[in-house]
Amino acid sequence: MTKEQFDQKFQELVNQVPALLKERAEYLFKSGAIELGQWEDNHLLPRVVISSCLTELARVRFGPLTLKTKKEVRNLLKF
Repeated sequence: MTKEQFDQKFQELVNQVPALLKERAEYLFKSGAIELGQWEDNHLLPRVVISSCLTELARVRFGPLTLKTKKEVRNLLKF
């Protein structure tokens, strides 16, 4: 793969993220998992929800598919 090919494929996946985040956040609200009355009017709850959504997306949607790619992810997390 060339850098140009990587950039194109990377951007295609990145472009999916906003809609996937919104979809997951809506799911969390509809499920009753989030009680708005317990949170102050600041950015803490949105940050918590984004963190949860990104973790879920990383695990389910963008997660490694093989042992080799799992090792690559662990290696990249060292940097």
